[in-house]
Amino acid sequence: MGNLPFCDLCQGEVRDGLDAVIRDMIIRLFELYDLNGDGVISAEEMYKVDLAALAGHMDTVREEYKQQVWRRVEMKFCQMHGDLTPVHLSMYKAYMDRWLKEMEPSDRNARFLILEGVLIEARSGRQMVEEERCAALPTLLTSIPQPQTGAEYSPSRKVAGRPLAG
Repeated sequence: MGNLPFCDLCQGEVRDGLDAVIRDMIIRLFELYDLNGDGVISAEEMYKVDLAALAGHMDTVREEYKQQVWRRVEMKFCQMHGDLTPVHLSMYKAYMDRWLKEMEPSDRNARFLILEGVLIEARSGRQMVEEERCAALPTLLTSIPQPQTGAEYSPSRKVAGRPLAG
């Protein structure tokens, strides 16, 4: 740090600010993996997002890649708490803090950049999962009720309380 106490104080504020940004990024990452919004991440949810992110980079995902993604998800969950039960945000944050510090023990800026890359991949995967869900739904046009015609249908002839001309 610097020679002046003020410089040390400024460095501390920057460090605290970056730590807060990293915490917010971890929360956002958790939200991207929590597909059903129930406040926990299941191994299946993480697998879907990670596999979708991988699928976005290639035409087809071979079975061996699917197995590798699943093994990686299993490993993450075992590191979090030893089995594949869903994890809450607090457990996920603790895991991510450990993982980032193992990846880059001394450089917060590097941890930020690593996490930024992970967040971009998860955002891409989540978007692919959402698009897949939308594609599975019936088209909106076929589910919109069609207006009635004939004697039983009489559209309002007033706009804002005034009769329409015609």
